[in-house]
Amino acid sequence: MFQKIKNPLVFSGVLLILFMGMAPVFAQEPRPTPTMAPIAQDTPTRPTETPVPPTATPELQNHASAAEPRGTIRGMVYEDVDGDGRCINTNISGENPVANIPIEFVSSDEQTVINLSSGPDGGYGLVAAGLSYWAVTARPGSEWVVTSEETQYAPVYEDSLVVTDVNFCVQKASSARVLLPVSGGAGTGVLLFIFLLVGFLLIFVGISFEIRQKNA
Repeated sequence: MFQKIKNPLVFSGVLLILFMGMAPVFAQEPRPTPTMAPIAQDTPTRPTETPVPPTATPELQNHASAAEPRGTIRGMVYEDVDGDGRCINTNISGENPVANIPIEFVSSDEQTVINLSSGPDGGYGLVAAGLSYWAVTARPGSEWVVTSEETQYAPVYEDSLVVTDVNFCVQKASSARVLLPVSGGAGTGVLLFIFLLVGFLLIFVGISFEIRQKNA
């Protein structure tokens, strides 16, 4: 086909169209399979209050407990059957509470780390939480994948001592789907720019060659 195209400008235009048509094909790459961070094994499982330094005397401990206000963080863990990141009150068959999902709480200064687990009803709760901007993370084992935000934040302060609806959705790893990135992402844009640049260079070369032929 290319041997029949004698005009260099037309030939360059055909190459540009072919390059742009192939760009979305080369741009598709599989999204990496989500990984789960390991769960710390040396942290307490169900503390009833934010730990007080062990060097404090009983009198200081009682004073700290009485003087500092405490808060509560609560939420639910449900199964996400279709993997859309929504799982509570969806009226979808199979989207039920999930028990024994580890939940990690980390204070804003990262000095306090507490691990709990969801109960049979899918609920979990950290009571007597100290004032902090807590990072709450669902850390299931390899059999589950978190489809909602893996880490959410719960501000526990004097004017907001109770934080609820810090919910997580999980899907069975055997049912999780690995999706291709949407066309137009960062990787796709770079490839399209390269193909367009090559196409314009080909057109410029074709025009230059045609001008030389006319002046010859």
